[in-house]
Amino acid sequence: MEIKTKFSNGDKVYTLTRTSTQKIIICPCCIGNGRILGGDNKTYRCPECYTTGHLKVDNEYTWTVVGPYTIGQVRVEITGESEGYSPGGIFDNYGSQKYEYIEQYMLEETGIKSGTLHYVDLLYATFEEAQEACDKRNQEGE
Repeated sequence: MEIKTKFSNGDKVYTLTRTSTQKIIICPCCIGNGRILGGDNKTYRCPECYTTGHLKVDNEYTWTVVGPYTIGQVRVEITGESEGYSPGGIFDNYGSQKYEYIEQYMLEETGIKSGTLHYVDLLYATFEEAQEACDKRNQEGE
């Protein structure tokens, strides 16, 4: 069996990472004052923002390009297709399986053996390729 991978040990790659930024708005209840005027002409702490004057709302997610990183380990997992074993036997918990090919990489900068696994679809050989994929994901709102 010959296994060909997109990258090899020592190759430089770029990857995409998803970051989130929390949006903050001025509290519509107290208009940013943190306090509201009650019917008795006393000021009370705003029940919406609890005197901060602002509210945290939905997160905004964006993709960014990071790297270059160095490939330090290549992992390939291939599952062969099988119809499974006959029911009632000692192997009846082994059902049929489909062919599956998984290609993963570990990068020297993020740790090898106990670091982050990077899937092949998020790794790119050049910054330009990575930036193009990044822009596409940000436009689609993934």
